[in-house]
Amino acid sequence: MTEVLVPLSDGDLFCRVIGHGPPVVLLHGYSQDQRVFAGWEDGLTRHRTVILVDSRNHGRSWKTRQVSIPLMAGDVAGVLAWLGYDRAAVVGYSDGGNVALQLAADHGEMVEKLVVISGNATPGGLRAGPRFVYNAGYWLTRLVSGTPGMLRLITREPQLSSDDLRRITVPALLV
Repeated sequence: MTEVLVPLSDGDLFCRVIGHGPPVVLLHGYSQDQRVFAGWEDGLTRHRTVILVDSRNHGRSWKTRQVSIPLMAGDVAGVLAWLGYDRAAVVGYSDGGNVALQLAADHGEMVEKLVVISGNATPGGLRAGPRFVYNAGYWLTRLVSGTPGMLRLITREPQLSSDDLRRITVPALLV
């Protein structure tokens, strides 16, 4: 196993790389880190190199005011390039699924195949009660700090259009 801080243009992402073989990237959800995949490595590392990424503002990666699904997808593309991989299978859970969809739409040449677990193309399906609470937090945070911070990921993102989704041409499993 290798632990590495991958230097990107505006900060470092913490990653663990385990195993040998074709790469698979595991992307965690909102307010989680790569530890959500504990136990997955044993099965996957027999035939794959597993790349576990802590997204910006999560886990051991750098903290920044700039956070969005497109930025996080670009971060994953940067990690793959820095590690020397042209393509990888990508598995994303929750917000990690949103990042995986965005990565496949924006950097499809880097995605071999895609598994999205509990992801979404837009925040439109959020029920009224939670939507009110998250939106109130979004606006309060924006008022106090001048930036919407992490709540932007729940209240405003992702914003994948039908055209964006049509750009995804790799085999995809949506769970």
